[in-house]
Amino acid sequence: MNRHEIKEVIEKSIRTETEYEGAIKESMAANDIEGWDSLAHVRIIFRIDHHLGTQVDLNATYATNTITDLIELFVNEVE
Repeated sequence: MNRHEIKEVIEKSIRTETEYEGAIKESMAANDIEGWDSLAHVRIIFRIDHHLGTQVDLNATYATNTITDLIELFVNEVE
């Protein structure tokens, strides 16, 4: 799975769990997206893991600052 496909899974997961309909830019942080709270974060990560077949350490996801960081975290897991 390439970076673009991983990005699409992440964006879809964010939209599904937060019902956010605005633009999602890679420079955005979780607090830039309405509806992305701590519970939504857990659901987003589990949804991404399910779709990608990964098991990212949840604590590692809290260290990401932007959507780019989150994408790169999953890109490194898939490789």
